Order: sequence, then structure tokens, then C-alpha cells
Amino acid sequence: MTAPRVGLVAFDSGDRLYALTGDGTQNDEAYSYAADGWQRFQSSVAGFQNNFYFMGGAAIGSTFLLLGGTSGAESGPSTSGLILPIQSGSNPTRPVGLISLSSGVSSMGMATLGGNVYMVGGLGNGGVVANVITYSQTLIAQADPNLQSPISGSAGPALRAARGGLGLVAANGKLYAVDGFVMDATGRNGVRATNLIQVFDPTAGTWTASTDSGGPAAPATKRYGCGVAAVGSKIYVVGGVDDQSQTLRSVDIYDTVANTWTSGAPMPTARSGLALVAHNGVLFALGGADATGHALRTVEVYVP
Repeated sequence: MTAPRVGLVAFDSGDRLYALTGDGTQNDEAYSYAADGWQRFQSSVAGFQNNFYFMGGAAIGSTFLLLGGTSGAESGPSTSGLILPIQSGSNPTRPVGLISLSSGVSSMGMATLGGNVYMVGGLGNGGVVANVITYSQTLIAQADPNLQSPISGSAGPALRAARGGLGLVAANGKLYAVDGFVMDATGRNGVRATNLIQVFDPTAGTWTASTDSGGPAAPATKRYGCGVAAVGSKIYVVGGVDDQSQTLRSVDIYDTVANTWTSGAPMPTARSGLALVAHNGVLFALGGADATGHALRTVEVYVP
């Protein structure tokens, strides 16, 4: 990438790979698969008047939702969000709608399932949260393009256990909330890594957890700040920080059908706070912080 960034948000638009925010920068950029190169463009988050990182983001239809995050300011995590247009060959420089959050949150999980975008967990002013907020495609389409009236999502069934720094991904018609941290003064930066998996079935409207009898299998590695993405029925969990405060190179693969975990080839570079994006069955690991805490601009590719 043209700029190093940790705590970034990234998404695939089909012809381009976008890297937004991260490490306090407002320098968004797009990677053209055809041209094999990056290009900066005017920031999508300039309207926030602050540099944000550890935001949540997910694409649905022709829009991308960018929510919450922190600027490191004393005011705490943001209570705002943007709806950005996704158009082939153009960059999402101007929002087409605003979102208002009932409380500030950062380091959450976000994913799209069916006709809804889900925002799950995260770090609020008082610690980690179990909140689940949904934004329907119908609601998003009703957003005010003049940016005068923000929309608000609706509360859904909460996580069984609050988490921040988790990964959220959709696979096989369900949502998987993977790993994350809980507050613990003895851990790195006051948090402790976990390996809890929580699965949401939208048909039943319930969460099950790896601590339940017959529930999803938990990975061997406890981690947070990892990249999570799905290819088919398999979920890839990449990098992050473990319960020994070590920054990881490892790749764990969850087969949602067989309910088993295996290991993949590790990344060349240990990193946390990265973004992981799937494009045509190939995984792109973007940015993050290395083992010394320095923000990265490197991109590494994993072919399953």
C-alpha cells in the first residue's frame, strides 16, 4: 500500500480492493487487480473531522457501511457512521448517507448476511460489549443523500459473551464471531485474548458457543486483532495477538461443515490489527502492526 496502516478497514468491490482509514490516517487508497497497483484518493472519512482507526465495515449491495472507531481522543469511540457508494471504476469519496450509533464503539466485528449488515461486540466507553445491531438493506436504501438525517439500526440478540477485537464472518447461512479479547489488567494493554467461537443462526434467532455441548469447535490458539474471512464453507483466521502477548504469523482454518480446525501456511510477517479480504477465492492480508508495534504497508496473499 502507499501508506502504512493498522486498524484499517478493507473491502473488495470486484475490480478493486479498497483500504480505508487505519493508524490515524485519512489517506484512503484503492488497488486495481488489473493494473496491479495502488492509488490514493480523497478520504471517505473527511467529514468525521478526525482521523479514525479500528472502525467496522461491511458491504451490502451497492453500498459500504463504515461505523464507529476511535481517534484516540478523550471523547472515546465514535457514535457516527457513513454509507459509501460502491461503483465499478470509481472511488467512494462522498457518503450517500449517515448512520447514528446509540453509543460509541470500536474494535467490533461487522459482516453481511442475507439482507442485513450486522455490527457485533466491540469496545465501548465502559469496556467490551455484547451488543448486536442490524442494518437492513431496505433501511440503508432510505438513507438521506443530503446527509441531514442519520439512520439508526435495530438491536438484535446479543452475544452470549461480550468481546472486543473479534472477527465476524458469514458462512453457510450463519454468522461466526471468532476469538477477541476481554478486559484483564494482567494482559497486554489491559486485555486478554480468548478462543471463544459464537455462532448466530438467523432462522432461530439464537447464538450458540464453543462452550456449549455440541457447539462449534474452538481453535487451539487464543487471539484478538486477527483477520477473518471465508472462502466457501471454510473460515480463515490470520495473525493477531495471542494470550502470551505475542504477535502471530499463524493461519487457522475452520471447516464449518466438519466442525474441525487445521493449520495453514503462516504469513511471512507477524501482524495484528490487519484486514483480511477474500477475492475470487484468494485471501489478501493488508497492513496491521508488526511484532514491534510498527504499522505496515505490506500486503501478503494466501491461495487456499
